[in-house]
Amino acid sequence: MRGIIMLICLVILTGCWDRLEISELGIVTSIAIDRDDTTGDYLVTSQYLRPLAESNFNPPPIPPSTLISTTGKTIEEALRKQNESVDREAFLAHTKVIIINEKLAKEGVLPLIDTFKRGKEVRGYVWLCIAEETAAKELLDKKANQLARITGDYLNRLIEHHDDISGQFTKHHFYKLVLEEGIDPITGVLSLQTSPSDSIEHIFYSGKAVFKDDVLKGILKHREQDGYHWAMGISPAKHAAITLPSLIEKDKSVSIHVETITSQIKAIVTKQNDISFTIEINEKARLSEQMAAGEFETQEEQLNYFAHLEKENERLIEEDIHKMLDKVQKTYEADILGFGRVLQQEKPHVWNRVKDDWDAIYPEVPYTVNVNVNIEPKFVADPAKP
Repeated sequence: MRGIIMLICLVILTGCWDRLEISELGIVTSIAIDRDDTTGDYLVTSQYLRPLAESNFNPPPIPPSTLISTTGKTIEEALRKQNESVDREAFLAHTKVIIINEKLAKEGVLPLIDTFKRGKEVRGYVWLCIAEETAAKELLDKKANQLARITGDYLNRLIEHHDDISGQFTKHHFYKLVLEEGIDPITGVLSLQTSPSDSIEHIFYSGKAVFKDDVLKGILKHREQDGYHWAMGISPAKHAAITLPSLIEKDKSVSIHVETITSQIKAIVTKQNDISFTIEINEKARLSEQMAAGEFETQEEQLNYFAHLEKENERLIEEDIHKMLDKVQKTYEADILGFGRVLQQEKPHVWNRVKDDWDAIYPEVPYTVNVNVNIEPKFVADPAKP
């Protein structure tokens, strides 16, 4: 009887017959996609991890990763060619970011990532980013400004911690928005910028890439990017800091720390079937820095001062949203705020009537922005000194 039990255990408790050890895998942490200028083929660059170099016990003095570039008529062909020059099979389950050249993205992104969608190895949550004004592979070969030893890990954390909407930059979310009615996708933008302090090129998270369907239309930067954050009710880097004129002393500034911000987009349809939208923004903030020195003679003066700061903050947010929508609505004609989706959800009968013509309607649809900022009284300092 004991022999029978042992035999059954041998059958049931066997290990994975096709298991591979980490040392036998070619772990790819990031992938860059460019166009080969000579052949016109796709140029795919993969960053392969050297597991031994990342060991906690006496790691050897070798780089923790290496870059392999190959070309092909398709992305799949280029990836398969890498197996001809690497001593182990590529393992893509730990890939953290896919970077696409800006010019290629303007031709359409879906064909470039089709193989990653069909294959089961690449996860849906891999980041999808655009390389601005540089070859995508160059971003994998920069070590400056990195705290992580591996560029793929550095880019993963840079994107993940940049703002509250990094989840929208994944391959899965991009596909979802391309297929969804009434909204267009965005992704993050990476660029190389030379620091004036050391004259070295560093990698920066530098904007939002705006798409019409899967075709890159342009990039939002600076206040246009801020306008997108306000309109969506999200704060970059978890909490935003806004710089405003002090109003106490000329050429001095104050910093406002955003505690919470919410946004609601509403569709309005008149009896004449005119369509418009309102963007309602509510922000709670506190004064986090005061560069000017001064004192208030009365409590009323102090309250009026903060009322002025609230109005100035509201004006800045409205300007940022208008700058952003002027660009995406009139120039890019991309509905990244999801006006169409809001109309579909709130007025489905109207959406069904206009959805086939939405691409022509959207660039001319009017909107209003209403902003309410509240700097909570408990954060008011007395007197107002640096």
